[in-house]
Amino acid sequence: MPRLAAKNLVAQNFKASSQTIEANDNKMGQKQTSENNFLIHAVQPKETVYSIARKYNVSPDDMANWNQLRDYDLKIGQTLKIYR
Repeated sequence: MPRLAAKNLVAQNFKASSQTIEANDNKMGQKQTSENNFLIHAVQPKETVYSIARKYNVSPDDMANWNQLRDYDLKIGQTLKIYR
């Protein structure tokens, strides 16, 4: 099933307005929630705090604060909140 059709199917099955709809794009490693003003980014190989911050136009220090990072070391698959 094409990716867009799958996302539309999820949206059609959305029932309660208090639930959160998540758009999940596994290729990019990110989810965006509709009720919150942030998205979740899954760290991919060779990504750094700096490269992710640049991608979303936020500061590395803000990302570290949002995610309680003690340092800028990331693990592949680690999830980070990126506020918009």
